[in-house]
Amino acid sequence: MSVPECDRDTSEIQFLNTARELELYTIRKVVNFPKRYTFYVSQPLAALATQIHTDVKIGNSIFPTNAHEAQTRLDYFIKAKAEINALVSEIEVAKELFDIDDNSMKYWMSLVDKELALLKGLIKAERKKYKKMFKDGNNNIILYWIGFLERELKTLKDKIKQQIGQGV
Repeated sequence: MSVPECDRDTSEIQFLNTARELELYTIRKVVNFPKRYTFYVSQPLAALATQIHTDVKIGNSIFPTNAHEAQTRLDYFIKAKAEINALVSEIEVAKELFDIDDNSMKYWMSLVDKELALLKGLIKAERKKYKKMFKDGNNNIILYWIGFLERELKTLKDKIKQQIGQGV
């Protein structure tokens, strides 16, 4: 049974869909720019949009088990956010150089704004989710290995006791 559209929330992975949509729309726009601007305007715009999509995909593919992995995941989302700001600057240059109609600009910037808002929310949620892991830092890893070594030591002691009891 489907949920009425008015009752739907934003998907947890909407940032991936919006990044993909932004990449596709940007590429569709820049291929129509004059060819003499390919290396100065079109290529940097397409590269930024592609990099944003790539970074959110990479960040989303990391499932942290320690502070380092959590920080790496967060770094990709932060990098994508910074690239969105760079993309805005490049879009402004394109607007000044070419006659991009207002409706196209509104839609393009709505995608940028939506992705930026989604990433800000995601970064905030990630920081909250992994707050303890960030606070403990590498202590998580150390505690994990201490626990692992204690279990291994106990297992070895039990095996030795068993062998002594059997007269081996």
